[in-house]
Amino acid sequence: MSTSHHEGLSEAKRQLLEKLARGQFHPISKRPEVGSVEGAEELASPSQEQVWFHAQENATIPQLYNESITIYRNSPIDVSALKASLREILRRHEAWRTTFALKGGKVCQVVHEEWREFPLSVLDLRELPEAERLLEATRAGDLQAQQPFDLSRGPLVRALLVSLSEQQHRLYIDMHQIIADGISVYEVLPTELATLYEGFVANEPVHLPDLPQQFRNYSAWQRKSLEQNASQKQMEYWRERFRDGVPAYLDWPQDRPRPTTETHRGAVRPFSISLESLAAVQDVRKGAQVSLFAALVAALGALLHLYTNQSEIVLGTLAPCGRHRAEFQKLLGYFMNPVALRLHVEDNDSFADLIQQAHEVIIGAISHGDIPFEEVVKGLLVRPDPTRHPLFQIAISLAPTRASLPPGWDMTPTDVESGGARWDMYLELSERVEYLLGRAQYNPDLFDSSTISSFLRDFRNILEAAGRNPHQPISRLPMEQGG
Repeated sequence: MSTSHHEGLSEAKRQLLEKLARGQFHPISKRPEVGSVEGAEELASPSQEQVWFHAQENATIPQLYNESITIYRNSPIDVSALKASLREILRRHEAWRTTFALKGGKVCQVVHEEWREFPLSVLDLRELPEAERLLEATRAGDLQAQQPFDLSRGPLVRALLVSLSEQQHRLYIDMHQIIADGISVYEVLPTELATLYEGFVANEPVHLPDLPQQFRNYSAWQRKSLEQNASQKQMEYWRERFRDGVPAYLDWPQDRPRPTTETHRGAVRPFSISLESLAAVQDVRKGAQVSLFAALVAALGALLHLYTNQSEIVLGTLAPCGRHRAEFQKLLGYFMNPVALRLHVEDNDSFADLIQQAHEVIIGAISHGDIPFEEVVKGLLVRPDPTRHPLFQIAISLAPTRASLPPGWDMTPTDVESGGARWDMYLELSERVEYLLGRAQYNPDLFDSSTISSFLRDFRNILEAAGRNPHQPISRLPMEQGG
């Protein structure tokens, strides 16, 4: 596998690769032009189709596709202005007033014009003792996040406004994965909501840029792209990546026997990594001209190698599909597709070596990430295993840069839990001004809470130690837990 250092990268190219790793843009070959709304097909996108079928197959298990964010309003709230803002967002984005139906064996989008109101509940906790308010707010947020969505009836998004005091309000927004991705919840939604709200409160007109396309245009465009040989060419890449077969599954965790079928139960552990802990590894990755995400992937790969003594480590991440096009960058919708990141790690490898390898692997995987994951699995002739997710069971992502919001606004993805999980473990990280915010979603049927605590400490320790001495053998990196 190539581990070239991309010497001489311009600053513009380095920034492009950084955006790639965050799911904002990625390089692709020439694709068909995007058609008009009137000419758009009603078929769901290939990624949506994967989610739909998997949701049907797992209808009786926890809500593994329920996604949540919390938007903070640290100032008095005008509920009427909030409702008007959410209503306008619903009007602007077809994806959030869409349901799905199976027609002729194909999953189709059904765009609804009659939904004029964004589903919003209001809970006022200001009469409770102050010590109880936050606990009750979190309980209410969790309860809402654990409610199922009906993909055929909708709506597939809902919100709960909780008032803790005159100056403290939390807006819990839940959505089905089939209509949202990182760009949607970190950039588009918070920006539009804050902008619209401030305009409605001031009784001033707000002119958000018109949306030249809707999600169904993207769906049609992506399908046409894959039909024009892109699918075949991308499958060739994945066959080459796994030409010697699919590596053995990671032999970790070992807290208890793996259930005979995937349970998809989930728990969430928020964590953070200080800027001080990241400082040295940031210097290393900048010197190597690779993204922060490559450094995080390398650290996770090194840690799992130390836990398992396995040299072939396959991780998962989410590749963006279509977000590189200007027409789709400001849309709410699901533009993601899971991809596998295969790393080869030996004890004598250095972190400097591994970070370059991770960089190359990420570029290759995301550049060939349009072909649906299920097609890749079938093309690689992976034998079905009801006990685990195919190819990878542990995934990692670095969230898009959080939108710059007006004073009094903030957001986080870590407050509430749906009770479900797609993978054994999923690390989602987000850069903040003061620290790196993390969210570890894990299956409690596999992991003890103490195992997660040790794992996160080891992850931090490896990032610190690898940054201080990136050329030492991986076998010498510090950790508490063992394989």
